[in-house]
Amino acid sequence: MSNQIMNHCKLCDKKTLHVGPSTSHVLHLLLTLLTMGVWVFMWILVAANNTTKTQCTVCGRNKGIFG
Repeated sequence: MSNQIMNHCKLCDKKTLHVGPSTSHVLHLLLTLLTMGVWVFMWILVAANNTTKTQCTVCGRNKGIFG
């Protein structure tokens, strides 16, 4: 499953379709409960990265907070 959004690509210099990974919140909730809350920090990092990490479907340029 992936997120799709229309976004401006700096390389293409136009608005194009970008796709990115989605976060499995149910899985992260279970891991947070199993680890007694320790996993919540990883959940926040993964969710933050997945909401900003996208790839242009025209030129393939990657964008995200971790690369």
